[in-house]
Amino acid sequence: MIMDFLLDVFAEFESEEAIIWRGQAYRYGWIAQRIRYWDQALEKKEIGPGEVTVLEGDFSPNSVALFLALSGRGCIIVPLTRAVAHKRDRFVDIAHGQVALEIDHQDEVNVSRLNGDGNHPFYTGLRDQGHPGLVLFSSGTTGESKASVHDITGLLEKLNRD
Repeated sequence: MIMDFLLDVFAEFESEEAIIWRGQAYRYGWIAQRIRYWDQALEKKEIGPGEVTVLEGDFSPNSVALFLALSGRGCIIVPLTRAVAHKRDRFVDIAHGQVALEIDHQDEVNVSRLNGDGNHPFYTGLRDQGHPGLVLFSSGTTGESKASVHDITGLLEKLNRD
């Protein structure tokens, strides 16, 4: 599993602070527990490998755990913050989003299905390899937003110390 080495590191440092959010410390052990929680919740919602998931919210403990759980499930993740709320619909269309996971100001998550078909040639290679993906947007040189698709497995392998 792509997340095994991260979970091993989180277990090694479980009592250490990982994130400070709104003045409260969240430890690596808490994040690991939340990743497991989200993995089970995503299973119940039938969100699986290769599905294009729009993760809407700002940096929070839940968003980190949910991002890592989605990665572990092999999803293609489209992270969007409130700063781009005015472009949200366009980004969802470009990404062919299938599921929205919206994290509110209280760090609660609402899950809803979108109309996107999840089909894009850039996603095919990720799905064929069983790898999670990351879709990031830039403003583009023409002023029209552009997306880039990244293989999360390749990014995480750079962190793996084995």
